[in-house]
Amino acid sequence: MQREDYLFADLTDVATVRAALGDRPIDVVVHLAAAVQRDDALEVSARMDVSLEEIVRRSRPAHVVFASSGAVYGDGTPGALSEGSPTLGSSAYALSKLATEDLLRTLSEELPSLAVTALRIFNIAGPSFADSLVQRLLRADPDHPVQVRNPDSFVRDYIHQADTVLAVARAVERPRAGFRALNVGTGYAVSTRMLLESLAIPDEAWIEVPGVASTSWCDNAAMIRELDIVPHALPTRAWGAPTLH
Repeated sequence: MQREDYLFADLTDVATVRAALGDRPIDVVVHLAAAVQRDDALEVSARMDVSLEEIVRRSRPAHVVFASSGAVYGDGTPGALSEGSPTLGSSAYALSKLATEDLLRTLSEELPSLAVTALRIFNIAGPSFADSLVQRLLRADPDHPVQVRNPDSFVRDYIHQADTVLAVARAVERPRAGFRALNVGTGYAVSTRMLLESLAIPDEAWIEVPGVASTSWCDNAAMIRELDIVPHALPTRAWGAPTLH
C-alpha cells in the first residue's frame, strides 16, 4: 500500500475529519483510538465520538469494530465477567469506552444496515505493551525490582497482543447484524502470585506493597464461539515475543 492510500486527520477535530474523508466510500471502520491516563480523557473521547459519528453517518460503512475495554466492568466482581455483567467501571477511561459503546449501539439501531462489534479487551501483554505488568516483570532484576501490590488478591486476565490482533481481524471478517459486545481475554483468573511463578521471576526482582483486593477476568465463551479463537492462557517468558507458537 502506498502512502497516498492513507488519510491523516485529527479525530478530535471533526472538521479535519470531514475534509480528509470527502466522498470516499468506507466498508469497515476499525476504531482503536483512546484517551488514556489524561485528565481530560472524557472530553477528548467525546470529541472523537463526534468524528466517529460523522464517519458512520457520512460514509455508511457496513461494519464498525470498536476496541472497548474490560475496564467497563470495574474491578470488584469476584467471578468471571460475561458480556451481560453490569458495567460498573468508574474511571474516566472506562466511562469513555462506555460512552462510545452507547453511541455505536444507537447508530446500529438507527441504521439497520450497520453491524457493530465492541471488543471488550482485557489486559493486553506483549513486547508492544511495555507498561503491562507482564513486560515490567520480564525486565525486572535485583537492581530494578518491580513493586507488586497484594500478589495473592490482585487478579487479572492477561491476553497476548498477537491473540488480540487476531480477535480484531476475525471480528472484521465476521460481522453480525446490530450491536454486539464480545469479551477478549483468556478466561483465566491470574493472580500476581501466579504470574510471578509462571514468569519465573526471582524473589529479589520484586517488592510487595500493600493494596486493596482487585479482580477482573472474563468469560470468553462468546469470543471462542463467534471468532473461533482459543487464546494462549497463562503468561510465560515466551510472552516477550510478538508472536506465540
